[in-house]
Amino acid sequence: MKISDFVSFLEPVILKRGHKLFKEGAVKDLRHAEVNRVLATVSGSQSYIVEIFLEGNDGIKQASCSCPYDWSETCKHQAAVFFVLRDGQPEENLAPEEPGEDLRHLLMQESKEDLVSIILQFTNNNEEIERQLLLRYASPEEEITTAKALIRDYIKGAKSSGFIHWRQMTEAMQGAYMVLDNAEEKLERGSYVQAVNLAIEVMPPVVAMTQYADDSGGEINFVTRKTIKVIKSAVERGLNELRPEEQKEIFKVVLKEAKNKRYDGWDEWRFDLLDAILPFGKDHKLKTTLEKELDKLLKNAPQDESWKHTAESIKELQLKLLEVSDTKESIVEAFIKENLQYSKFRETAIERAMDSQDYKKAEQLCFDGEQQDTSYAGLIHRWKDYRYQVYEKMGDMDRQRSLAYELVTKYNEYKDYERLKKLYSAEDWQGVFEKLLTELGKGHSRGLYLTIITEEELVDHILEYVKVNPSSIVELYPYLIENHLSEVNSLFIKMIMSDAEHASDRNKYKAVCKDIKKYKKVCGETNSRKLIGELKSKYPRRPAFLDELHKIN
Repeated sequence: MKISDFVSFLEPVILKRGHKLFKEGAVKDLRHAEVNRVLATVSGSQSYIVEIFLEGNDGIKQASCSCPYDWSETCKHQAAVFFVLRDGQPEENLAPEEPGEDLRHLLMQESKEDLVSIILQFTNNNEEIERQLLLRYASPEEEITTAKALIRDYIKGAKSSGFIHWRQMTEAMQGAYMVLDNAEEKLERGSYVQAVNLAIEVMPPVVAMTQYADDSGGEINFVTRKTIKVIKSAVERGLNELRPEEQKEIFKVVLKEAKNKRYDGWDEWRFDLLDAILPFGKDHKLKTTLEKELDKLLKNAPQDESWKHTAESIKELQLKLLEVSDTKESIVEAFIKENLQYSKFRETAIERAMDSQDYKKAEQLCFDGEQQDTSYAGLIHRWKDYRYQVYEKMGDMDRQRSLAYELVTKYNEYKDYERLKKLYSAEDWQGVFEKLLTELGKGHSRGLYLTIITEEELVDHILEYVKVNPSSIVELYPYLIENHLSEVNSLFIKMIMSDAEHASDRNKYKAVCKDIKKYKKVCGETNSRKLIGELKSKYPRRPAFLDELHKIN
């Protein structure tokens, strides 16, 4: 299913309900927890978590919702998120209107005492507002204590028998979110030390949650990333504004947290904290302190399977420290050369060579990387990709074409196909294209093959593909229906009959009926009724299946 065409796959009633939620702005906190994984909270009678796995730029590989709806594969909450992914948030949700001028005018007429009474009345009815105000207006001496209590109380309130279920994770994190919102406000006001002191308090209790919470929704990682972003922003913005003693205060607080044993086994958070304070390496004493800490981490890194990754991360921090502290270029170059066994260092060396137009050196670094990393297909592709960029810089068309063709056929990435196509004139491309299609269509590259034939709208190739892969008719029929309606009809029937034969429970029967609904839309009610009749006659002793077939309107 594609984001651009999901409406073709959903039941009208689900689309209608989902669109209503979408327009009401019910989709909250939509974020990419990972590159191809989207999480969102959808508000209704209560809040539900929608999780979507994406495929490419437009594909929806898998979707789920925490709501109890099970009448079909897709609920209204998922549909609402699909609308946001396709159309973006509705205007009223993206840019909520400011409080009406009438209300503002009325409030401006109230006395200070009356406004205080109004606020207190609201806090009596809403504990969350009261906590936010207490944190916002806490004195500097009480601010940290208030923040700690706020984070702790929400986490405690979400626990059940000492454990936090994933559905309760958003509730558990409310205190942390409030504290971070306050830290961001201080950041905007230029109170960088206070912002860091507040943000750093989020880390201990949230990291501790990894021991007793189901974080399958990615809340912990999201909050820690947001925390570290606040710290990094404070350091970067305040680098030229903070007094030396203020810089040292931030440095000391963050370094102390990074050194805590709670990060043993969670090195990425430790390294992120250290990375945040690297800009302070311009100060010689702070640089020396960081160097000692990084050397210590490298020396004490456990010699297990993850050692190389850990060592590489530490080495990267050491390199950044050299760069921010204006170390001599010859020393930086020597450090990079010493660590070419790590992919990040080889990348840096290649890019530096290309920037200095030393293309021979850059090419050799790529070749050496391909020889070094023969067991890692992803790295080999990376070094070949860099080598292509070298040839591009050199203007070597023949080697660009040869390498681009190799990349397409070995690694099956569409970007390499587009790159190859641009290297030929329309006249010369046709012969190369036919050869390429033949090779890709052999089997091992079917994913890229399908992408190409659909992007290029090669109807004959698409039809042959569907004949070999009948289930793909559900997605590919739009390319065929204009000139091959009879084949589309036959392929739908073949797929549905095959799936029906192998179906053995209600969920599978529902899946078959969902495809029948699609078939009805594509090939007409007469054909669908005939097919339903055949299925009823063929499977009279499958009451659950017959029940689902009766539901098809």
